[in-house]
Amino acid sequence: MRKQNKIIILFVITLIVLNIICIGKAYADHNSSKGFAEYDDAKAEEENRTMLEEQQKEIKESEGKSSNNYLDKLEVEGYELTPKFDKQTVEYTLNGVTVGSQINIVATPNDAKATVQGAGKVKIEENQEQIRIDVIAQTGTVRTYIIHLNVQEKQEQQNIAQEPMELESIETNSSDIDNTNSSNSNNSQNSSIIMYIVIAIIVIMAVLGIITLIIKNKKNNGKHY
Repeated sequence: MRKQNKIIILFVITLIVLNIICIGKAYADHNSSKGFAEYDDAKAEEENRTMLEEQQKEIKESEGKSSNNYLDKLEVEGYELTPKFDKQTVEYTLNGVTVGSQINIVATPNDAKATVQGAGKVKIEENQEQIRIDVIAQTGTVRTYIIHLNVQEKQEQQNIAQEPMELESIETNSSDIDNTNSSNSNNSQNSSIIMYIVIAIIVIMAVLGIITLIIKNKKNNGKHY
């Protein structure tokens, strides 16, 4: 009987100890989660405060600065952009450029305080499809103008360049043929004139010979009488 009582007492003590341990752990976890929650709130509040300070700093720095990021002029020397330039239009097309050629892009900002990137002399690379022109306002805002490229192959460009030369060659050959024909015609006319003169001389000489023979015959007949 005493042995059973000892077992019951030991079991109760074990339950009490386990209960105490669980309560202590729960309390510790509660305090721990509370601490993390307080830490997260403090961190979020600090981040919001930092972001607000940065925004206020940017606003303060941008006060009195120009936000004009338009172009006043955009052109490519020796080429024509499509459509015609307008500062509100940001996309254009450039035809007729060839791989390896160099073009000069003139881009003037509408505001002298703005800066332009991507303008000047640009070499056309193989498979290049566009050129980007960035206009950066004094406040830092950016407006991008795009020039789309219709690139021709070098052989096509050479063929286009050769066409006028071929036409010129044909015209030159035609002129040479005309001059040759004219020269041959003149030579033929000269030959005909010479031939006519020779025939006329032969006829005249023949007539003179006949007249001479007639005169001789008359003289001989007079002598016989």
